[in-house]
Amino acid sequence: MAKMVLFTSTFCPSCKPMKKKIEKISKKTGVACKILNIDESEENFNLAMRYYVSSTPTLIILKNNTVMDTIIGNVPEDRILESLRLYRCA
Repeated sequence: MAKMVLFTSTFCPSCKPMKKKIEKISKKTGVACKILNIDESEENFNLAMRYYVSSTPTLIILKNNTVMDTIIGNVPEDRILESLRLYRCA
């Protein structure tokens, strides 16, 4: 099963538009998404460290709990959809 995890932070100007894209793509493709603000809890921060997140927004695409792709920054919707198709997640 595929899922997208988007790591954001409170003072990130690119995170809000990326969040909207991820929510839209999730509805469009049926791929589950989870949006985690690394500033909100130690658990979110530790999870970000586990995936080597060094800047936000960072999108991790997982399939069967294996990282398939890591996308950093506010990228076009097509780039995310391309990755989902490439790894047969959508």
